[in-house]
Amino acid sequence: MPDGPDGDGLRVFALDRRSGTLEPTWSGSPRLNVGGVAIRDDVLYVTDEVDTAARAGLSDGGGGRIYAFRIDRQGGRLAEIAHGPSFGTQPAGIAIDPCSASAVVVHFTSRDAVTRITGDRRSGFGVEIVLEDATTVLFPLEPDGSLGAPVDIDVRPPGPDGAACLHSVTPAPDGSCFVVCDMARDVVRTIGIDRAESAFVALAERSAPEGSGPRYAVFHPTLPVFAVNHEYLPIVQTFSWTSDGAFHLLGTVDVLPTGTPARADALQSDLRVHPSGRWLYTLVRGHEVLSVLALDERTGVATLQQTVAVDGVGLKGCAVSPDGRQLFVAASRSDAVIRFAIADDGTVGAELDRTAVPSPGVLAFIPDVTR
Repeated sequence: MPDGPDGDGLRVFALDRRSGTLEPTWSGSPRLNVGGVAIRDDVLYVTDEVDTAARAGLSDGGGGRIYAFRIDRQGGRLAEIAHGPSFGTQPAGIAIDPCSASAVVVHFTSRDAVTRITGDRRSGFGVEIVLEDATTVLFPLEPDGSLGAPVDIDVRPPGPDGAACLHSVTPAPDGSCFVVCDMARDVVRTIGIDRAESAFVALAERSAPEGSGPRYAVFHPTLPVFAVNHEYLPIVQTFSWTSDGAFHLLGTVDVLPTGTPARADALQSDLRVHPSGRWLYTLVRGHEVLSVLALDERTGVATLQQTVAVDGVGLKGCAVSPDGRQLFVAASRSDAVIRFAIADDGTVGAELDRTAVPSPGVLAFIPDVTR
């Protein structure tokens, strides 16, 4: 998240394998407001989650933007390849198709309504409220790593209930489908890609609990199961899925202990799965806690295992180290990335240390940038 007009939007750290500490290696891209990240080979793709680039004081307006950076894995540095429009406002999620050189981007969309005047003096004047379309965009990836012109755009127009809000897109490990979470309409949807036609295919969708705001989805690394957390309700749902995009509810679990008083400012944020597939980790802002969910090794059904208070405000993002032994949490309003050890049973212990980072929002590991 941008730290004022002069803050760097991206910062890279090397993870010391022996001590577990983070060593800064690079920072740059001032004013970039990172919404989501994805990695393909030696290229990092980042969404700039702004409503219009022009309003952010940038020259290339027309919605948000997508950046591509070349990764120097030895030095832990990034070099911009290119950037361009995302074809929507507030691009929140980006995913790479595992089976083709393509990227899928979804848009949160601006919450601001625009008034349009209709009629004239003769017919009478009127006021029309205009909301933005929510788009899912399919971009080809060029040989140099940049994004080509869109080849397909799925448009979710506003309806009587307002505009759609597509917060995340997550690819299945085999590339058969993607899960899209619509926070505003409380819908979880699967889509596919017709790779011969370079076009989206609608597969399946189901309603989430009313007012829950589905936010992120993660796929189990080995079981045909994915999980979804919800911004406005402290719950995680698990689903079974098949390669045709069909999915069915396995269970719903509270991520706060029974009897926890409800807070009006409670917002669930990030969701991550352990590399072993045995645990999920989710953050709850307002309560400022990290919850650990155990996943049944046969069915993938989740149960609450642990809730840990985090000494930080605005818990926004988290990431599990590739070896599964450490968990890092971004406390955006505390300007810190906080490190925890993960025990053999998946639980986390007391805070180990913290690294000062201005307004951290999204955390992601780049393989092999370690010391």
